[in-house]
Amino acid sequence: ASRRGTPMTSMQQERPGWTNFYSDFKSVESASVISLESLVEQLDGMQDHLQTLTAELALHEADKDKNAGDTFEATMRPFHEQISTQLETLSSLVRTIQKEYKSLAAYYGEDPTSTPSKDFFRIFAQFSADFKKAQKDNVARAHKTAQTPAKTAAAAVTKA
Repeated sequence: ASRRGTPMTSMQQERPGWTNFYSDFKSVESASVISLESLVEQLDGMQDHLQTLTAELALHEADKDKNAGDTFEATMRPFHEQISTQLETLSSLVRTIQKEYKSLAAYYGEDPTSTPSKDFFRIFAQFSADFKKAQKDNVARAHKTAQTPAKTAAAAVTKA
């Protein structure tokens, strides 16, 4: 009988670097709980609200005489400028993430339009967790197997 062992054991012996692949997946767990689609929806909502604020500011500016003493524009204009910049930065990041996700999903043979990002990354998170568990189980089994001959020998000496 061959003592080659499990595929995991073979991989650990022949390609030891492969067995810690999950160290490259530091963000997979986090990505598996965040929906890119939901993020895009929230961003669209924020952009809609910003457009509403832009329109409100334009109306206030057009009716300056009517709004004498009103602090809305003085308060909201700096806020609008700050948020506009931050929202554009966020928008750019989300577009980059969408592009990268589409490329990654396609690389792994998934259709990015029908596979939610959360589900895609959950597969990797679950596989990584299962792989780590299998490694621990193998170490425990090897440790137990190594102790069994020593216990048998100790028991034989005790009986003699």
